[in-house]
Order: sequence, then C-alpha cells, then structure tokens
Amino acid sequence: MINKKTYLYWAWIFILLSALIFFVRILNLWVFSDDIVAILHSFDSIEDTLFKNPYSNVYYTPLAVLSFKPDLWLFGLSPLLFHVHNFVLLLLISLFIFLILKEELDDNCALFGAVLTLFSTPSLVMVSCVVLRQYLYPSLFSLISVYLFLKYRPTLKNKPYLVILIVLLCELSFIGKEQFMTLPFLLFVISEGDLKKRIFINLPYFLTLLVHFMFRAYVLKGLGGYPAMSFSLDTYLITLIKSYLMVSKIMFGNEAVIIFVVFLLLLSSYRKIILLFSVWICALSIQFLTMYNYPDITALRYWFVAVVVVSVTASYGLSSMKNNTQKWIYASVILSLFMLNSLSYKPGVEAYFIKKSVLYGQASSFMLDKRHDNSTVLIFDDYINSESLYFKCIDAIYSEKLGIKTYSAFMPADFLIFYPELMSHDGVFYEMTKSGISDITTSVKDRLKEYKKKFYDDSPPATLIKDSEGDNAISVSCCDNAKGIIMYVVTVRRDKFKRERAFYDKIGSPYYKEEGMKLRTLTKLKKAEFMLKNKISNTGSVLRIGNRRLKAFPEEALVMFSCIYEDGRSLHPSSLVLLKN
Repeated sequence: MINKKTYLYWAWIFILLSALIFFVRILNLWVFSDDIVAILHSFDSIEDTLFKNPYSNVYYTPLAVLSFKPDLWLFGLSPLLFHVHNFVLLLLISLFIFLILKEELDDNCALFGAVLTLFSTPSLVMVSCVVLRQYLYPSLFSLISVYLFLKYRPTLKNKPYLVILIVLLCELSFIGKEQFMTLPFLLFVISEGDLKKRIFINLPYFLTLLVHFMFRAYVLKGLGGYPAMSFSLDTYLITLIKSYLMVSKIMFGNEAVIIFVVFLLLLSSYRKIILLFSVWICALSIQFLTMYNYPDITALRYWFVAVVVVSVTASYGLSSMKNNTQKWIYASVILSLFMLNSLSYKPGVEAYFIKKSVLYGQASSFMLDKRHDNSTVLIFDDYINSESLYFKCIDAIYSEKLGIKTYSAFMPADFLIFYPELMSHDGVFYEMTKSGISDITTSVKDRLKEYKKKFYDDSPPATLIKDSEGDNAISVSCCDNAKGIIMYVVTVRRDKFKRERAFYDKIGSPYYKEEGMKLRTLTKLKKAEFMLKNKISNTGSVLRIGNRRLKAFPEEALVMFSCIYEDGRSLHPSSLVLLKN
C-alpha cells in the first residue's frame, strides 16, 4: 500500500504535469495594453513607485509594478518569463489552498479544492494577462496569512514574530489590490474566542489597515476611484445575492451546482455554512463593485477570488459525505461538470488572447523595422483604438528605457479628422486592423473622407469646475442618450535619442452627467486652461502652442473631450484643454 507522503508526492506531480498541458498555449503570448503600462512603470525607482505612484492616478497598487522589476533585471523584456511567473504564482496559490484545507479536512478533500482553483477559467485569464499578478500576489499573501493564522493561532504574547510576519503579508496584500484590504475582517471571522479575545488577537492587523488607508489617501490626495465611477446600492446588493450562482455557472456551467453543495453543508453543519458565507462576504465585499461585468472574458479576473472561496466550499461539501462511496460519486459529478465546462471555454479564451497577442506583437515588430521610418499607422477600428495606450507605452519602453530606436508612429485616425494639418502630405500611411497592418498611402484621403461620416458637426460644452471635494475638475455635457465619453490626449515625450515626439491617445469611459472628472485623475496634472484651436500648430514632428513648444510630459498635456452615442457616431471634440503642473 502506498503511504500518504508518496501518494501526495505523485498526486502533485500529476497536477503539475496536467497544469503544464492546460496552460502551455498561453505561456508564450505577447503582452497587452494593461500589461505594458505596468511594465513601463516598473522602470521607475522604488521610491517613486511607493511614494509618488506614477502607475495609477486613481488607485494605489504598486506591487504589480514592483513585481516586474526582477523579471526585467533577470530576463529583459521576455513575455514567456512574465507568463511563467504568473503560472508559478497560481501553482503556489493552489498549494496553499491545499495546506489550509489540510488543517481540517483529509488529503483528498484538500486536493479537490486545489484542483478546482488551478484549472478554472478565471485562472486561465490570470496567466494570460501578466499584469493580473496584481490579483495573484495578494491572493497568495492572503492565503499564507490565513494558513499561518489557522495553524499557529499567533498573538502578541504567543509567537509575536508570526504576528509581525502576518502584518507584513497583510500590507503586501493591500498594495497588491485594494479589494484585499478586507483581509483583517476575514482573519477576525476565522478567529477563536469571544468578541474581546478576537479584537485583541486581530488588533495588529486592523491597525495595519488603518495606517495603510491613511498613507494611501496621502499618496492619492483623496479616496481615489475612477473619474466617473458611481456606487449603486441596488447593483451591489443584486450582485451580492447573485454572485454565488454566477460563480457556479463560471466554474461548473450550471447555477444549480452551488445550491446542491450548500444544501449538503446545511444538512451537516449550519455553523460551517454561516462561516463560509461570512468568508465570502469578507473576501469579496469590495469586489462586488465590479463583478457584475461578467460574462466579458477580461472581466473573469474579478471572479478569481470567488473561485477560490467556492473551491473551498466544494471541498467542505466533499468532506460532509458520510462514506467513501458518497464521496466518490460527489467528486466524480462535480469534477466532471467542472472539467467539461473549463475545457469547453478554454479554446475560446485562448483564441481571444492569442489573437490579441499576434496583433500587438506585430505592432511592436513593425515600429522596430527601419523600413517604416517616418511612417504613420492610422487606427480606425474602435476596438484597437480603445487600447491605443499600448502603442505609446511599448514605444516608450523601447526608445526611452531600453535605448532601442523606433521608426513608426501610431495614431487614432480621429486626430486627422479634427486637425488635418497634422497630416504629412509626403508621408507613408498604414492602417492597423484586427487582421494586421496594411499600406493605405494611395487611398488614405478616401479612407479619412469615409471615416469622417462617423462624426457629428457639434461639439460638447466643457467647463472647469470645482468638485464636491474642492478639487479642479472638468465637466463635459452630453445629451441624455450618450453612452460614453471619449478623452483625446496629446503628449510629447523625449527618448534616449534626444527626439521629441508627439503621442496621441483615445480613451473611452462611461458617461455620468452628474460627475465632473478630477484633473489629477486624468494625468496627475492639476492646472488647466482652455486653448483656442488655432493656437495649436504642428511643425514637422513638433507640437506648438502659440509661439512655443508643448512641454514634454509630465510637464504638460493636451486633452479634449467628445461624446459617443448608441449609433456609434461621435461629436467633434470640445475645445482643447492645456493641463500643466
């Protein structure tokens, strides 16, 4: 008979080999728009990353940026190693789920929970997008905290060094992703003893949370949050109620599975189901704000922590079975539904990310090709325009950080509609579509003439206001049937070759007519003034404001705003706004 240690050894070898087969196609993907922003800012100093937070104008999550530093130092700009890094984190998360469950359940039940987490569809997304280590790292640190807390029950009087370690892990979780700021509440829920004892045990973790929250507010100069983000109590409560059913469908393809598991737990232990539900609330109370976005593929990131909690719940359901036959039937049914669902969605998820990978890999190679010197790649496609930030960031990594010269510029075609003078009449023009990049030099004028039909002649009024917190903000007035706001941004950057070049971004966001957009959440520049269109001119590759150059970012930036409607057409943009320090 195989002893337990040997059994677990071979079980984990089998799980590892299966995971390599499951994830192998996405390990060699290129990087995407969200990834490249974090990678670019990983070149910032540690001091700036922690105290100035250049990575984000609205959130304080520096761990994602810091995590790329060893990757770049050891391997350079290697997407393969970025994805392997995420894959290893996911394996460690599964291992600590196993170790936590093993404290109370048998080995098979513990392995059951680890397998459900590792092979879930959200886990596939977590490895595909390398920046999503901002979920993986805090998940891992939180699980290590829970494991140490459950196994050793440390207090300041008993094992204070473990309390210090858990405090450190809590802070690392907080700076990874802000939804993990609920970790002290989770530790409170799983504590033992009366209320007074629980407060004493968890006081260091709540004090850590308080200090972090105050420091976060100091760095962000406020509470943060997206410029037009609103909180709907109705949406929040509906998501809270539906979330168990939704994650069941994501994992098993059927909402009834989690109802069945919860019913079994109710039969065996009311206390256990109350505890697990409390864990659910503590782990996801912040995440409920975004979880309603499912079923979008990229929104599956918001469900990863929910998958972890449901995997744990399913393990307790397996443990509640009274004999081995019942356990075998339960495990077979749940695993069959789970693997059928994961394997059915896997090709679609892979195809989605592989297509993006090919597209952005091709764009990166194109800008490094000397044959395309001084060419302009126009973007007409709304989907590609929505990720136009990628082109600026990858160009900045090559030309500003790595000292690799780039030759072509990428630009949303909208700018040539608004400012035809930006167009070089003797230049070479390409168009980037979802299928690749093609030469349109001979037909560019006809292409722009057709594209111009997407714009109404009117422009939305934009005014400078003070928001409820007394900060400078811009209010854009769209009609009631507007579905979103488009922000156009123009910046100038200097590279290692002493070139000054203009970059053009097109960024979409929801429209909330009650809200103004804080200036410092747009670009971190706090002052603004409106500019007449004829004050802006282009001389060669140099943008000018009146008689002077536009200063390189982060000194100055130009922004303008448009409204987009349900028919897909947009307004001409508002007056130009000059943002500056």
